Amino acid sequence: MVFVSKLKQLATGLRSGFWVLGLVGLLSGMTGCETGRPYVAPNGGNVDGPAPGLELSVGEKVSIRFAGLPTPPPPHEERIREDGTIHPPYLNTPIRAEGLTPPQLQEKLLEAYVPNIFTTISITVITEDRLFTINGEVVRSGRYPYVGETTAVEAISQAGGLTVFARKQKISIIRGNGTQIEFNYEKARKDSRYDPIVIPGDIIDVPRRLF
Repeated sequence: MVFVSKLKQLATGLRSGFWVLGLVGLLSGMTGCETGRPYVAPNGGNVDGPAPGLELSVGEKVSIRFAGLPTPPPPHEERIREDGTIHPPYLNTPIRAEGLTPPQLQEKLLEAYVPNIFTTISITVITEDRLFTINGEVVRSGRYPYVGETTAVEAISQAGGLTVFARKQKISIIRGNGTQIEFNYEKARKDSRYDPIVIPGDIIDVPRRLF
């Protein structure tokens, strides 16, 4: 990124150097600046964008929590309507939710509320119908609500972490369609590129080490 920074400084000093700015934009795209967190596909490779299965669908229950105000609006719960929309409080028109991930819906709601209704507000979208399961050598195995983009390391943390008997090198994620992902917990904890995204319906299986 140092090279790109130098080019930007050069562009600022030129009165008619629009072609330089275009070059800076091109090089910025080539240097690998992140535009979104990749997920780990079943074959172990990273794929740009959210994992499939994270998008909201018709009939799914959405819970919207408000914060950041002395007296925030009460939580709003609603199932996505047949036309793909929801109608949160204070908004004159419905908001399309179908096809968006919960973080994308959060951003869309923020745009609708700020600054038209509130000068500032925090919004969290929770989909309580969505669950993932953690089995095996974790402190608290069981089913957990999926409340937004979650990685395998974060999911294990929700379960209280691994036990001393966990086989960290070969933890499995089993998807609803039968595909399976294996990852190394310590490697994923140190480098997010190896930390798979968990999606609703996943089963995380932490095996017991042999000795």
